[in-house]
Amino acid sequence: MVVVTLIVGLSLWKLATYVLQLFHWAEHRVDRRSHWHAFIFFAVTIPFHFGLPVPLVHQAWAVAIGCFFRWRAYPILVASLSVGVPLPFLIGRRLASGCGKARDESPESPRGFSGPPASRMIQQFLPPSMVAYLSPLRRAIATRPVRSSFLIMWAPLPTSSLPLLLGLLIPAHELPFGSFVLGALPSKVRHVIATDCH
Repeated sequence: MVVVTLIVGLSLWKLATYVLQLFHWAEHRVDRRSHWHAFIFFAVTIPFHFGLPVPLVHQAWAVAIGCFFRWRAYPILVASLSVGVPLPFLIGRRLASGCGKARDESPESPRGFSGPPASRMIQQFLPPSMVAYLSPLRRAIATRPVRSSFLIMWAPLPTSSLPLLLGLLIPAHELPFGSFVLGALPSKVRHVIATDCH
């Protein structure tokens, strides 16, 4: 166990060294006034928004954008999040609908969780306490979808995983796409700008 911890620690140290070297290399070559450089930084963020849990990568990239572009980072981050918040939500909806073949209204599952077939399949792997938590969460979201979307985006999970999970687990009649975007996009913009652009 000690050997594994030592290997992981040394690997992280070496990775951090490479990242710092790359950062210093880019610092001398990035022109903060260049629209082309801004577009490249925006384009690099797109793969971060597919819903895969890549903790710290998105935040580190947002900090890098802030360091390189100063106040010009705000439009880049807003554009990135305008794509990055709806995209994983729609991917989750697509997965939940079984590529368009399933309907929102589904019969109750044996453990009392209704929703799209993908949601019912996922709940089979969750502990009963988590499934019990999802029912009141879904009721709260159905009652106030915009406010709930705003607040849920502050949960301590990777940035693009939250929209993916909401799209996957919450049926469209409880959380319409427009309501999700109205709540989640301002929440994520505020969150990223408040934490990453100092």
